[in-house]
Amino acid sequence: MGIKKKEPGISNPSLRNASDFYTIPLEEDYILAEETLESSIDIKTSKQPGWFYPDLKLLSFKEDTAAILNSNDKTSFTLHLKVEPRKLMVSCTCGLQVEMLCIHSFKALSLLLHFDGPADLKKFMPGGAAQTVLDNSKYFETKTGFRNFFNPKAAMGAVYGISEPLEGFSIEDALAMPAPLPPKKQIKDMAMCYIIMVSGRKGLLPFLLPCLGKLNKAGDHIKGFGKFLSGIQKEHDAWLTEEQRTLNSLCLQIWKLVEKLPNELIHEDMLYNGTDDLSKLLDLWHQAFPLLMRQPVYKHFYYKPRQLKGRPSKRYMQKINLKDAAPLIQFKLTDKGAFKQLELLPLINGKEIRNHKIFDKFFIYENDNIYLLSSLRDAAMVEWMKKSGGRITIFKNQFTQFENSFLQPLKKYYELR
Repeated sequence: MGIKKKEPGISNPSLRNASDFYTIPLEEDYILAEETLESSIDIKTSKQPGWFYPDLKLLSFKEDTAAILNSNDKTSFTLHLKVEPRKLMVSCTCGLQVEMLCIHSFKALSLLLHFDGPADLKKFMPGGAAQTVLDNSKYFETKTGFRNFFNPKAAMGAVYGISEPLEGFSIEDALAMPAPLPPKKQIKDMAMCYIIMVSGRKGLLPFLLPCLGKLNKAGDHIKGFGKFLSGIQKEHDAWLTEEQRTLNSLCLQIWKLVEKLPNELIHEDMLYNGTDDLSKLLDLWHQAFPLLMRQPVYKHFYYKPRQLKGRPSKRYMQKINLKDAAPLIQFKLTDKGAFKQLELLPLINGKEIRNHKIFDKFFIYENDNIYLLSSLRDAAMVEWMKKSGGRITIFKNQFTQFENSFLQPLKKYYELR
């Protein structure tokens, strides 16, 4: 779009003051797409140099308008955003004469798209994330940048209506996952070394590998480890018990499922392809668990697949104790004054596991004790809480919506204290 050359003493009717609101029509409610933003600046203005990656700081939210300090080098202007379902109104205190957006507003909104594209503008509407952050600023980080506007301090966990781990999460999908507990099997005395493999990054779901352990002279303690076994090697078959052969077969079945599954339980593939394979995987763990309880069992963190071709590293190995009791999952809602917090409350025989940690997907552990969760539904809820930093913070202005969207469905299946 061309701009007419402004003649001295004559105002150009095609230009506007950037300090006045410019309205960007939105094709979807509260969604700013890249194409929409690109069409909201004229060619000449878009080619202006500078103002790359400005520092942005949330200043205030008044009269349904968010004020954002927009700084680059030693120059600062204030960007104002006012959001309605089908339009975004933008102004900048630079006061430049422009056709549509000024370069400062354009670059700031481009950053929003860079981190959150297409951009969901609901966070800048009345009662949204921006207003919640400003009303409760002491609970949030103060770093600049669109991405940092809404970062709660670590003690807050995930904040309802703001934090990414909860965006798009459907509690109904997690609660709908299968929940029956497979029957326990009786086992005989066994002596074999098995290792629960846990990815140190976003790798595979946990899986189980047999391993040759080197015993001390008394034969009552493993002092070293040989190579991982595949579960189908025959050279050691002669001295394996039937239970060990069963465990090795389960190891192989677990691996075949883990290879093709996503590394998360709450995953969009599950919504379209179902949870049959996940159910089979958890059932295999329930078959393996009683067989493992009389075995030396370790957990081992790995970071690269090539680590599986050698022998376990003592550096990443930890002896663990498998417990027969399945945790009873409940939740605890605590009133903190300015906000409420939802936390996981796992119980064993009616007593809270106070120092519990989430040990990758299907397990909860306390110190060296490992508990296997009863169902996919429990595992999905535990994964949800792990992604949320262990707790979810709900400010008072968001509580009614959180109660309707999350607590009511949750209370159909879990006790809330």
